[in-house]
Amino acid sequence: MYKEYSKDNRYIIYDDGRIYRKPYTITAKDGRLMTYDGIWLTHKISNTGYIVVSINRQWKQLHRILAETFIDNPENKATVNHIDGNKTNNSLSNLEWATHKENQQHAEKNMLVGDRGGVHVDVYDDSGYVATFKSISKCGKMLKLDRKIISAVKNTDKYYNGYKFITKV
Repeated sequence: MYKEYSKDNRYIIYDDGRIYRKPYTITAKDGRLMTYDGIWLTHKISNTGYIVVSINRQWKQLHRILAETFIDNPENKATVNHIDGNKTNNSLSNLEWATHKENQQHAEKNMLVGDRGGVHVDVYDDSGYVATFKSISKCGKMLKLDRKIISAVKNTDKYYNGYKFITKV
């Protein structure tokens, strides 16, 4: 199945991710006619791990193009979520529209986001090990404690609200 790209009708988007730019002619500033052949666009993997394609000299994420072209968005949600968490799996059955919050919650629930350079925090109480968190912020949120105080007492013998915090990189 294929459709014209709604943002530029020179491009035909196929549901399997292939993109074809139709032949076209434009008039240059000096009045000459410039004719361009039709071509199949090539993809690459961006530094963030998504498949991207150059449309009108701008890199666009393929999953977003596919969703805009083939997946209804009646609630006008802003982001496209990869259901299985695989950034290169752009099957239509693996894509869904989501709010930023829904996308973030999906990533956290499926452990798709890491500490991004942060430190893991092991939490202990008087009886021993309690839990490990991916960051001081997440630890504070889950335990309903101030992250600044956790930072101040981490890796010391001090306890905060009955907990001791040990960080590891």
